[in-house]
Amino acid sequence: MGFIELLLESTVVQNIGTFAIASGLFVWLFKTIYKQTLDKEMQVFMHKLKLEEAQHSKLYDKRGQVIEELYKRLDTLYTELDLLVKPIRMKKLSRKDSLNRVHKAGERFEEYFHQHKIYFSKDVSKLLEEIHKKLLLAMLDYDAYPQNDERDESREQRKTRREGWLRAWSAMKATIPPIKEKLEDEFRAILGTK
Repeated sequence: MGFIELLLESTVVQNIGTFAIASGLFVWLFKTIYKQTLDKEMQVFMHKLKLEEAQHSKLYDKRGQVIEELYKRLDTLYTELDLLVKPIRMKKLSRKDSLNRVHKAGERFEEYFHQHKIYFSKDVSKLLEEIHKKLLLAMLDYDAYPQNDERDESREQRKTRREGWLRAWSAMKATIPPIKEKLEDEFRAILGTK
């Protein structure tokens, strides 16, 4: 083996060594840059995810507040109507005052519901509309038999009026609680408390 062959062999080994070192540096550099890029993308993704989570949490909280307020208004309407139509009156409100309270509670419920309807599914909205309709029908049934001065009524008129009031109260007690129970179940499902 001559000097030239040795020189060529040494140059080839040197080139291979240089290539291996350069390749290693290139791979290391590529991995480092790729990892940094991936880390930055992951940070951006995590930031966006946290923002969406915060938005979702705020929406969930708002929805809970809307459900709470709407349910309070529904319960107030139901209670006021029950006090108006039940056969034995415990409160010493005049019929007119009691009727005004029912109207006011009904308006407050209806207004709030329509302003916040977007927070509810179509099924829940239908339940709310159904219960509102049933409450109104009970009130209209009751109101169809106005209270007159009993001295101006015949016995038959008083009997008819009382029977009408009793039918309104009975219909309200028979139809509204099952709908209200379904609605409560839906609200619990929405809030995750089922």
